[in-house]
Amino acid sequence: MTVADKEQLKILKQGVEVWNNWRKVNPDEEIDLSTADLKYMDLAGVDFSEANLINTNLGDANLYKANLKGANLMGAYLELDRFQTRQPAHCCSFRSQDIIKTIFTCAVYPEGAHKRWRI
Repeated sequence: MTVADKEQLKILKQGVEVWNNWRKVNPDEEIDLSTADLKYMDLAGVDFSEANLINTNLGDANLYKANLKGANLMGAYLELDRFQTRQPAHCCSFRSQDIIKTIFTCAVYPEGAHKRWRI
C-alpha cells in the first residue's frame, strides 16, 4: 500500500494557488496523495489531474471546480455535492476502474446522475 508523498502534501497544505503553481512548474511530477486525510480542506479549483488519490479522505472538502481528470479515486471518500460546476454533466470524467470502491455521498444527486456516473 502506498502513502501520500509528504513533500507534496506539505505543498498542498499551503493552499490551492501554491499547489496549482507548483503543478505548472512540475508538470511531469507523479502526484501521490494516496491515503491522505484532506477532510474539510478548501480545495476549490485544485488541479488533481492524473493524481493518485487511492483511499484518500476528501469528505467535506470543498472540491468546487476541482480538476479530477484521470485521477485514480479507488477507495477514496468524497461527496459529490462538494464539487459542483457550471456544467454538472461535465464536472468530472471517471474511468470505472479508477472509482472501484469509491464512496460517493450526496443528499440529492443531480437529475440523470445515475446515467452519467453509473452510480
